[in-house]
Amino acid sequence: MTNLLLAFLTLAAALPALAQPGIGAKFGSRDPQTCASQKEPARGAPTGAQLREYFICDSERVTGSASSSRLLYLVTGVNVEVAKGRPFNMATDSWSDIDTSQMVYPVRGAYTQWQCVELGKINGDRGKNCTKWEYPHASGVCYKSTFGDWHCKLYDKDSPGPGMERYPPPAGK
Repeated sequence: MTNLLLAFLTLAAALPALAQPGIGAKFGSRDPQTCASQKEPARGAPTGAQLREYFICDSERVTGSASSSRLLYLVTGVNVEVAKGRPFNMATDSWSDIDTSQMVYPVRGAYTQWQCVELGKINGDRGKNCTKWEYPHASGVCYKSTFGDWHCKLYDKDSPGPGMERYPPPAGK
């Protein structure tokens, strides 16, 4: 009986923590996706599916602090096609954290990027607190950092950027 009571009290204490919404709730949205690790594969070429996930994890985040204006960035409709790897090129691959001894993988694809403000803040009306950018012809590279993590950068230089229309946060990925 004591063990049962102890188990019940432990579960009851944990329920409020389980019920607390994540940061996305402040925006009326889902939480940004995170990756437990971006180190696979340790050797060899990554798959398109791996790089897609790493791009999403690199792209989704909340900026700002609780005392200032926070913005939520999400991406949806991500498609990534990976080309054959090539050696590092100083003229095109000069990011501060790139491991210059590793292969760089050109990528192309498409995605939609969302920027949302917190509900109740300036332009934070429920269902109209986000803007979006369409990137139908994005290209870039994926690379391994000096810490052994994979990162992907994609951008569509011909995209017109966001319009003035406001949207609800995206429903899925």
